[in-house]
Amino acid sequence: MKWEYKVVTPKMEGWITKRVSAETYRELDELGAQGWELVAVTPVTANTGTSWGGTTASFVFFFKRQV
Repeated sequence: MKWEYKVVTPKMEGWITKRVSAETYRELDELGAQGWELVAVTPVTANTGTSWGGTTASFVFFFKRQV
């Protein structure tokens, strides 16, 4: 079996409450229709300059599909 991979960084909405944008939902639907399978989601943190660490600024989505 051979696979191809795609990495997507979705557009986020909201300054305080980060949400995936409506545009990203449409893109995810299109990727699913093309046979892409979401296999992992990784948060991307932003350094806030505090000792508590960072906050989630975005995500990275990893997809695969068989070729």
